[in-house]
Amino acid sequence: MTVVDGVIRVLMLGSPPGIHTEEVIEAILKTPGVEGIHHLHLWQMEESETALQAHVLIAESDLIKQTRIKQDIKQLLLDTFSISHTTLEFEYGDLICENPKLIGH
Repeated sequence: MTVVDGVIRVLMLGSPPGIHTEEVIEAILKTPGVEGIHHLHLWQMEESETALQAHVLIAESDLIKQTRIKQDIKQLLLDTFSISHTTLEFEYGDLICENPKLIGH
């Protein structure tokens, strides 16, 4: 990849090279307490920083459990995929998006 390719990828909010979205989804779904995921966005923020945003479905609204799940997912993404900027929105029960897409809007 040339320097120009990297700059274009960042400017266009393109997917980071070498990270397969399907593998990221599978890893998150294996996290204890996670029941589903949708509205996932994965992009290159800077030349060396990858970002992820997603809605995560959980069974309970317990704040302590939710915080642990969030920490587990963030650590998993950092350790496994070097994703250092993560924004997660939690949903549970009947408070979930209607007809959500797995990736994107």
